[in-house]
Amino acid sequence: MRGIVGRKARPTGPPLAFQRAVTSNGIRPRRRALRIWLPPILVSLGVSAGLILVGRVIDFGILRQQPERVLTDWIFLQDADAAHELLLASLQVLAGIFAITITVVAIIVQLSATSYTSRVVDLFLADPLNTLIFFANVVPLCFGMWLAGVSTAENYSSVSMALYVILSTLAIVMVIPYFKYVFHFLQPRNIIDRIEHSIEITLAMAQRERANIARHRAEVTNSIRQLSDIAMSSLTHADVVLALQSLDSIKAATLFYLQRKARLPAAWFEVEASQMMGLSQEVLDDVVKNRVWLELEVFKQYELAFTTSLRKVRDINGCIARNLREIGEMAAAVDADRTVEFVIKGFNTLIMYCQSERDIRSAVTVIYQYRKLGEAVLYRPDLLEKIALHLKYYGHNSQRRRIFFILDAVAYDLRVLIELVFERFPENIDGLLRVFLELDQLAATPEDLAFLRGVRKSQALMAGFFIRQRRFDLVKRILDDMREESPEFVRSVKRDLFANTTREFWEIEDRGVSFYYVDEHNRESVEQFFSWLLGDSQPPFPLAARRHA
Repeated sequence: MRGIVGRKARPTGPPLAFQRAVTSNGIRPRRRALRIWLPPILVSLGVSAGLILVGRVIDFGILRQQPERVLTDWIFLQDADAAHELLLASLQVLAGIFAITITVVAIIVQLSATSYTSRVVDLFLADPLNTLIFFANVVPLCFGMWLAGVSTAENYSSVSMALYVILSTLAIVMVIPYFKYVFHFLQPRNIIDRIEHSIEITLAMAQRERANIARHRAEVTNSIRQLSDIAMSSLTHADVVLALQSLDSIKAATLFYLQRKARLPAAWFEVEASQMMGLSQEVLDDVVKNRVWLELEVFKQYELAFTTSLRKVRDINGCIARNLREIGEMAAAVDADRTVEFVIKGFNTLIMYCQSERDIRSAVTVIYQYRKLGEAVLYRPDLLEKIALHLKYYGHNSQRRRIFFILDAVAYDLRVLIELVFERFPENIDGLLRVFLELDQLAATPEDLAFLRGVRKSQALMAGFFIRQRRFDLVKRILDDMREESPEFVRSVKRDLFANTTREFWEIEDRGVSFYYVDEHNRESVEQFFSWLLGDSQPPFPLAARRHA
């Protein structure tokens, strides 16, 4: 393998976007909880108390009422018989309210679990606030029942009655905010956030509690699969936005994991066959050896959503390709080389799926994100050349299958990568340029000219770039490679290039630029290259002999 050149320019830490992705929301959830609970409680208590005050003012006049008796009449009831009647009546009301609340909440939770993921039930039962509300209803019922049984005129306790009045009042006034809380809790976006947060907590616990590592590993796996379930269920209901949010949450959890992967114990990576079902023993051994079992689990969920969305929901395909690229960038930033290589395999797999379904637009989007991953590892010529070779293979494969435009995208993206490498690590340019000039090797029949045309356009633009950089040795390699083309074909390529006068592409897609737009500062050098190629002028270097007439 070629040595790594220019490693000094390697990134020193995760990109800022990744740091934002794993930053908590601070105090915002607390403020949201206060907005849900406090206003309904205060309004209920305030309106109820205000109505009583208004009635007393109208009926008795506030001046004739002794102020110290207001608290006594409302809370510390002195009449034992009246208190007993109030106790019995309110117990029936509380029991009815609690029964209705439990019934409605159970139905809502079950519907949500059926629509998205069974994890909803677990999250709901594990939420401490839900448990608190249940106790807030059960305690006054039990307390009131016992109090009704022991309270008589002789041993009546106004303090106990006051406690019951306070507890039952709270149970009643919390009904409205509790329903608001339940609906807020069951919003799909909040369920996704809770599952993602549970993954982060479990990973943090896995670093400390090494005795329970198998349980933590299973919990993380199940959480990722549940996020995938939400995405797939959302696609079934045509809720693309929610599906995108679920896929992004998987990515965020994976980025969080990669930042802590090096600190996890060795037992974390010793995954068993029962957890990674469907893999051969050889693949499982490689996964354990390379410590990429979680990355494989994430890719399997992405793969399922990707293949389901091909030729249907291309936003999903673009999101998955973008997320996979960000995972690869994070892996490169934290020196997880095995993960980077795994991500490269993942991109190859996605391109293969696109070609199998002849989904050209999705393929071009995946190739674009593949190139962006290459931009993140410009300091690694070994990885760059591997990416270039894979792109060349899938470009040629699309040509064999007669799938247009994919080879054009490969040629454009390789040209962009070469320009970026030349500007930062010019000593690493040789391997990439060699692969770039091999893109036209399959042009064996007249029908292949349609594919070759886009490749030659990119090569001509590449030559113009090197002319501006005064690297005539590299220009010569391109010129020698293109001299085998007929003058008529070369002139048609030139006409097509200079006929494109706008940089923006005329369709809506991720790239937004035309592959073959010639910038003003590059136009003169491209003209010069075609002049040398057509023999209209003599280049400042000797040309290789033509291989055929």
